[in-house]
Amino acid sequence: MKSLTLTLMLVIVRGSAYAAENLPAQTIVIFNTAVPDSAVLAKFYAEKRAIADDHVVGLDCPPEEEISREQYDTTVAEPLRKIFEERQWWRGHAAEDTSYDDAVSG
Repeated sequence: MKSLTLTLMLVIVRGSAYAAENLPAQTIVIFNTAVPDSAVLAKFYAEKRAIADDHVVGLDCPPEEEISREQYDTTVAEPLRKIFEERQWWRGHAAEDTSYDDAVSG
């Protein structure tokens, strides 16, 4: 299970009282498509917390626990920024991420 620590990221977009009241609509679950168990875990997590299917996002990242800054930028940050722009998820909100360990204990 330790290898899943970096394969699932939960992003919560917060910005108002509405966001706090409607947390599932403001939550994005991100998983690593290179790790098969990651997709299963992400879908399970989203289902249990009533997070919409279109808020579960797969990114093709290296499966290693540690990656370089360049790998992070090209496989996580840039694709995620593009998805946020395409889906108009940028609205001046802060983003919070949490690891697998935090996600399953909450």
